[in-house]
Amino acid sequence: MVVDPSKVLLSQEHFYRDFEFPSQELRYLHWDGYPLESLPSNFYAENLVELNLRCSNIKQLWETELHKNLKVIDLSYSKHLKKIPNPSSVPNLEILTLEGCINLESLPRRIYKLRHLKTLRCTGCVNLRSFPEIMGDMTNLRELYLEETAIVKLPSSIEHLKKLEDLDLQMCRNLITVPQSICNLTSLKVLSFGCCSKLEKLPEDLKSLKCLETLSLHAVKCQLPSLSGLRSLRKLYLGWSNLTQGVIQSNNLLNSLQTLELSGSNVIDKGILIHICHLSSLEILYLNECNLKDGDIPSELWQLSSLKVLDLSWNDFSSIPASISQLSKLRALGLSHCRNLQQIPELPSTLQFLDAHGSHFTLSGPSSFLPLSFSEFQDFVYGGSSLLDLDTSHSNFKGGVSIFIPGMSRIPELIMDQNMGNHVTIDLPQDWYEDKDFLGFALCLAFVPFHDEPEDDFEHGFEDKSGHDEGAHKSEDESENGSAYNSDNESQDAFEEIEDRMLALDLRCRLTFHGDHQHALCNCYFSSLCDCWFGDDASGQVWVLYYPKFAIEEKYHSNTWRRLKASFGGLSLGKPVKVEKCGMQLIYAENVNCPTPTQHNDSDRPPIHYVYSRKRKGSVLSPGS
Repeated sequence: MVVDPSKVLLSQEHFYRDFEFPSQELRYLHWDGYPLESLPSNFYAENLVELNLRCSNIKQLWETELHKNLKVIDLSYSKHLKKIPNPSSVPNLEILTLEGCINLESLPRRIYKLRHLKTLRCTGCVNLRSFPEIMGDMTNLRELYLEETAIVKLPSSIEHLKKLEDLDLQMCRNLITVPQSICNLTSLKVLSFGCCSKLEKLPEDLKSLKCLETLSLHAVKCQLPSLSGLRSLRKLYLGWSNLTQGVIQSNNLLNSLQTLELSGSNVIDKGILIHICHLSSLEILYLNECNLKDGDIPSELWQLSSLKVLDLSWNDFSSIPASISQLSKLRALGLSHCRNLQQIPELPSTLQFLDAHGSHFTLSGPSSFLPLSFSEFQDFVYGGSSLLDLDTSHSNFKGGVSIFIPGMSRIPELIMDQNMGNHVTIDLPQDWYEDKDFLGFALCLAFVPFHDEPEDDFEHGFEDKSGHDEGAHKSEDESENGSAYNSDNESQDAFEEIEDRMLALDLRCRLTFHGDHQHALCNCYFSSLCDCWFGDDASGQVWVLYYPKFAIEEKYHSNTWRRLKASFGGLSLGKPVKVEKCGMQLIYAENVNCPTPTQHNDSDRPPIHYVYSRKRKGSVLSPGS
C-alpha cells in the first residue's frame, strides 16, 4: 500500500505487512497507536517536519540519522518508550512531547543542544528521576512541564533557561530541593510547586521574579517566603500550605493580584485575613475550610470592591454580616456545608451563582436575589403548586434555578408531560410568547448515578432513540458548546476559574425548538466537584430546573416553533448516569398564586440542595492549583 507522499495520517487498523513509507517526500506523519517497537530500518525522511506517534508501541526512534527539518515530535502515552533521539539528530526541533511515557527514565544528557526547542512536555513521566544539567543557553525554551515526574531536585544550571516563561513541577512528590538560581529566571510568568509535599525549602528571593503572573504553592508543607514585591502576580494558590506571618503583607506590593486561594489554611492565627483586605484588585477569593467562626472575618473584607467570586464553604459561622451587600461586583458565593449557618442577609443584586448545599439557613430579610423560599421549593417538589415568585426584570434569572434532590427517584406530580428515557417533547400553545401569565418551563430529570452502561448522553450528541442528532442544526449565535446564550464578557473571567478535574456530578439539559425545522435554543448545566450529593449509596436523584420565558430571545417569539424538546444527559464521577425518566411543564402565574393542596411534614422530607446559577459548565467555586 502506497500513500500520499507528503502527508500520512493513519491509525493501527491501516497497518499492513506491505506498508511502504514514502520516506524521501514525507513531511507529516501522524499514526496514533503505531504498532511496532521502532521505525523501519529503511525509514529516512529528510523532509519530515512533524512526527506524531501518540499511544504507540515505539521503544526508541533512530540512532544517528539526521532529520534537520523535523520541528515537532509527539510520542505522548507511548508506554514502552525508553529512549528519545540524540539532540544532534534533530537540531531544529521546536516541540517535544513525552507526556505519559511511563517507562522513560532519563532525558539526553546533551538536551541543551536543542537550541531551537520551545516546548518540552514530560508530564506524567513517573519514572523520570532527574533533569540534565544545562551546559549552555537554551535560548528559545519557553515551556517546561515536569509535573507528576519522579524528579528529586533541579540542577542549579536551570538558570541558563533565560527565556523560560512556564515551569510546572506540580505533583512532583519526590522533589526535595529547588536551587536559589531559579530566581534568575527573570522571564518566568508561571511557576507551580503545587502538591510537592516533600519539598524542604523554597528559595527566599522568589519576590525577585518580577514577571511572574501565576504562582502555585498549593499543599506545600515547608515554610513559605515573603511574596510581597511580586508586582505582576495575578494568581496565587496557597491552599493547605504552611502559611506563616509575613507571606502576604499590607504594603500594596501585590497590587495586581486577582485570584487568591487560601483553602484549608490557618488564616486566623497567622493574621493573614487583615492583610488580604488591602488587595484592591482581588476578584476571586477562596476561604473555604478555614475554620472561620463568627467575628473572624474583618469588616474590611466587605470593602473589596472588585471581588466577583467568594467561597466561604465548610466554615463554622452562624451568620453573614449585612455588609456583604457592599460587594457590588460579586457574582458567585459559596456557602455549602456551613452547618452552623442560621441566616443570611440581603445579598448583592449582581449575584449569579449561589451554592449553599449542605447548609440550612433562613433569610433575615427580603432579598432581590433569591426568587423563592425553601418552603416554596418543597411545596413544588412534593406536589404543591407554589413555584416562582420573582421579579422578572432581573437579568440574573436568565440562567434559571436548579434544585437537586438526593434519595428521590420520582418526577414531581406538577410535571404533567413525563417520558421514560432521556428526552421529552411538549406542544407549545398558539402565541405562547404573548401570554403575560406564562412564566417559563419547569424541567425535571430522574436518574441513577454510577451506571456502567453508556447512555445517549451529552457526550454522544444528545441522540434520541430514533438516532436524530439535535446538534445538527445550530444558530449563528451559538457558541462552540452549543449554547446560544453566553454570560457577558465582564463575568467571563470569573467563570473561567474552573479547575480541570473529574466532576462528581455533571448534568446537562439541551432545549431545542421544533417546527418546520429544528433549532438548538440553549444548554443548561449543573456541575459540582462535591461528592456529598450521593451520600453512602447510589440511590435515585432528581434534578429540577426552571427556565424562564424572558431568557428566550425575541427572535424565537414566533408560531414557527410549535414544539419544545428537552434532552438530558450526565456523568457521575466520570461514568454516564442512567436517565430513568424526565419531564417538562409550562408554568403560569396561577401555578404560583394558588394555595398548596397538600401539606407535608417537613421531617419526612429529604434535604433539598439549592443551587442557583447562570448557564455555565462547571463549578465557578472550584479552586485552581
